[in-house]
Amino acid sequence: MAGIAQGSEEEAARVASSALESLEDLLAAAEEPESSQDFPKLLSRMLTALLPIVGAERGRVFLRDAAGSFQVFVETDQSESVRELPVSQTLLQRVLKEGRPLLLDTFDLASEAAVVGSLDESLRSILCVPVGSRGEAAGVLYLDSRVERRAFSEQDRSLLATFTRIAAKGMARAAERDELAHDLERYRRLAESGDEEPRALVGNSPGMKALLADIGNLGKEETTVLITGESGTGKELIARAIHEASPRKSRPFVPVHCMALSRELVESELFGHEKGAFSGAVSRRTGRFELARGGTLFLDEIGELSLEVQVKLLRVLQERRFERVGGTQAVRLDARLVLATNVDLDEAVTQGKFREDLFYRINVFRLQVPPLRERREDIPILAQYFLNQLNGQMRRKVGSIDADALKALTSHSWPGNIRELRNVIEQGILRSPGNTLVKDALGLSSSRPSAQGKARDEDYPVPLEEAKKLFEERHIRKHLERKSFNVMATARELLTTKVNIYRKMKEYGIQRPGSGDGSDEPTD
Repeated sequence: MAGIAQGSEEEAARVASSALESLEDLLAAAEEPESSQDFPKLLSRMLTALLPIVGAERGRVFLRDAAGSFQVFVETDQSESVRELPVSQTLLQRVLKEGRPLLLDTFDLASEAAVVGSLDESLRSILCVPVGSRGEAAGVLYLDSRVERRAFSEQDRSLLATFTRIAAKGMARAAERDELAHDLERYRRLAESGDEEPRALVGNSPGMKALLADIGNLGKEETTVLITGESGTGKELIARAIHEASPRKSRPFVPVHCMALSRELVESELFGHEKGAFSGAVSRRTGRFELARGGTLFLDEIGELSLEVQVKLLRVLQERRFERVGGTQAVRLDARLVLATNVDLDEAVTQGKFREDLFYRINVFRLQVPPLRERREDIPILAQYFLNQLNGQMRRKVGSIDADALKALTSHSWPGNIRELRNVIEQGILRSPGNTLVKDALGLSSSRPSAQGKARDEDYPVPLEEAKKLFEERHIRKHLERKSFNVMATARELLTTKVNIYRKMKEYGIQRPGSGDGSDEPTD
């Protein structure tokens, strides 16, 4: 080949043939979609094999960073003297701006100096080729030589085009890996900051024992699980337990609270989006389905998804693939799916609010979580668990629960279930005068039955007006919990005013979790 300047033609042909064969092997390895190769190392080996074929002495791939400067992404092994030769940033900027290869030889270098910046006088030939990533040029392949001036053949150009295509894949994968790691760390911190429930399933009741047995069996399988139960019963905790019992436990557990997703961005949150997919999409975003790669995706409050999103979710579950918003490349779904709802999905299907085909797709194995009032023997165990946990967090020393307080806890019907119990224990710790949790510190009313527990009991003898109040209290409390005690959002949902919600909260003694004596107002 013309690019090999020393030795006989036979020797040159042998070197080129060996280098080309090596390069083809590396290209084949790089094309494997599930290749576990370290791309920078792979590209460096490819670049080393490429140099004798095209007659270059030195090679580098530069990647432009967020500040617009070029950093070395990969390079060939070189001596220190060659490594120190400067590369013109101006030249790299020009190649990226023009979006086409640039060849400079001995005669060009002097005349181009004013345009491309200062260049080393010992250089005889330079070739720069733009490298595309995510649909646009983001880097530059740079080759140079101090040995000879030369022209590049069509075979050289074809080979370089193949190399830059592989390099672009490597750059995109490296960027994806960094983005994924960043998103996972951000999501892990977010999940840990909101952890208010037990880290372990607590209780010895028959219902809890049956639940634990199911979790142990489900952990061994890949079966889709639908967890149903009232708000506050610990559905996410059960989903985490299924994940921890599975072979996927070393991979991410990604919870998604569907009600908290805005209707406009729910698809972007779930599936991710490409740069420019819509106004404000300034870069690619990794969706929750991708974040859960290799692990478990937990979709909570699945009954709140719109029918339009339900259609897309059904297609993903059927095909086990999805596309980012604004994208065309299919991404394989590699996550165990666990879903939860406090909505009666059978009724929602009947009313046309939930797709029947999606319901049958997710209703493979259903776990019904019993409410706390149906497992009262677990209340003392849970209360002590929360007492120990909160003492550590709050730096308190309320070590025991007196008999009257324990009786009040076990007789309460707990409309807010485990979440409400935790809040009551926290309030009790703050209000207890000594080292023992006392009944008066709990804030539980003994003069009026809890709305949820008694309003559902048709045999409970209560006047009609009182029954209306019991239902109204339960209804307002439920919607406040669903809206995280955002009063304005709750008022809009119930078609009333913020002032009226505040008034009803005062009338029924409804307090925001963690508000202590009620002096802290709920959010607007």
